[in-house]
Amino acid sequence: MLQSGIEELHYVERIVRLRAYYFDFAPELTHYLASVPPSGRLAILGLRSGYWPAFRTTAGMIGVVTAVLTGSDAGLLATIAAGHSAVAGFVTGGVVGVAVLMALMWFQYSAWAQGHQLLLFEDEQERPDAGN
Repeated sequence: MLQSGIEELHYVERIVRLRAYYFDFAPELTHYLASVPPSGRLAILGLRSGYWPAFRTTAGMIGVVTAVLTGSDAGLLATIAAGHSAVAGFVTGGVVGVAVLMALMWFQYSAWAQGHQLLLFEDEQERPDAGN
């Protein structure tokens, strides 16, 4: 799911470039297309930067469910190992769940960052905003 999302981002970036071409070289089409400044073209499509959008992707939701299940499994094992101590189970489950969630979100964020640095076109090396 993560790879699919990164590929979708590349397709959206290509669509944004095509729309920019229309705005620049076919101004008679501007009333058919929403007039959006270049800096906000990805944001208008729902693609924003930062850490929180990672939770809204399908891969992010799968990561949250995985972290919750891993934390509950660890809590159950800790409860059994500690002689049925609920406190040990809750603390262990919470710590493990948060640690797994942070690891999965870090992995997803780094994969998005690495995927965003890939050049879509050969001429992007010449552009000053390449890789942004």
